[in-house]
Amino acid sequence: MKIKGLISVLALLGGCFGAFAAPVEHGVSARIGYQVGKTEVNQEFRHNGKALSTLDNILSSGASFARIEIVSSSSPDGPYSVNKRLAGERAFYSVHYLQERYSLPDSIFVVKTVDEDWEGVANYLRRSDKPWKDEALKIIGAAGKNRKAQLQDLWVGEAWEDLMKNAFPALRKTEIRVVLAGEGQEQGDGEILFRRGHRQLDLNEGNSSTLGKIKKKIEEGYSGVISIAGYASPDGSPSANEKLSLARAQSVKDYLVKNLGYASDRITVSSCEVDWEKLAATVENSYYGEDKARVLEILRDQNLSSAQKKHSLIVLDGGSTWQSLKYDQMLPLCSAKITLGD
Repeated sequence: MKIKGLISVLALLGGCFGAFAAPVEHGVSARIGYQVGKTEVNQEFRHNGKALSTLDNILSSGASFARIEIVSSSSPDGPYSVNKRLAGERAFYSVHYLQERYSLPDSIFVVKTVDEDWEGVANYLRRSDKPWKDEALKIIGAAGKNRKAQLQDLWVGEAWEDLMKNAFPALRKTEIRVVLAGEGQEQGDGEILFRRGHRQLDLNEGNSSTLGKIKKKIEEGYSGVISIAGYASPDGSPSANEKLSLARAQSVKDYLVKNLGYASDRITVSSCEVDWEKLAATVENSYYGEDKARVLEILRDQNLSSAQKKHSLIVLDGGSTWQSLKYDQMLPLCSAKITLGD
């Protein structure tokens, strides 16, 4: 694989952040971090050793996998052109590292870049208690060309200094996800992901691919009962989660009926609210906080109710653990699962 060729492809894909970036219950996900201005994979930096060890467990196991998804990003500090180059090179060196170590073909990789991870900055701010938080979120949400300068001036530079120290380091990263062969396809099922708090179907690349496979089955003559189960993350109230998860399932049903012409009476919808097992698997794969063992203990405790699990997680580390999970590991729970019956 030539670096110029890959970087040119990345340039076309720049800024397209797919739904697959967050890990799910099957396969393996890992996050690689970088120092400022660095692009090559450094096993000694932060938690990279643990992340790469997690990948090694599956890539060396002989398991069959369908693809490896790479999403590399840069923090917004520095010129845009430099950030774009850094994101592209991080993706390239991540692919190169895996190819050299495991003799993998180019065709198995799906690569995307996020030139400047403003959503990551917003996620940091949402779980902060900074006095300038709302002003900063407003600036970022406006997506203006001068938002970087506005943030640098906010509170006489205090906001930018905080972001440089506490937010940007975590945004210099590559998310690597190994998708196992047949993942999400058992018995003809698939997963649709939603944005946090949203109930309307988003036809992003990942969702379009899943719906395309279902369309193909229908065109090939499938006429069985399709079951759609909606899910929500645990940050909402039980009643809100029930309504939201059911609405997500209904939005998928509406799409199948209106766009694919499938019979409404051959589709059932249900609300499953929170998938705690999936959250535990996601935490296992991608959470590196010092209290990880305690988080997993809570999630896997069969004697705790959903309310008790939520309360136990909220009080960890003064609430910072909950906020971290909320804007990272909980995102894959915003979903609907489609199962094609006999």
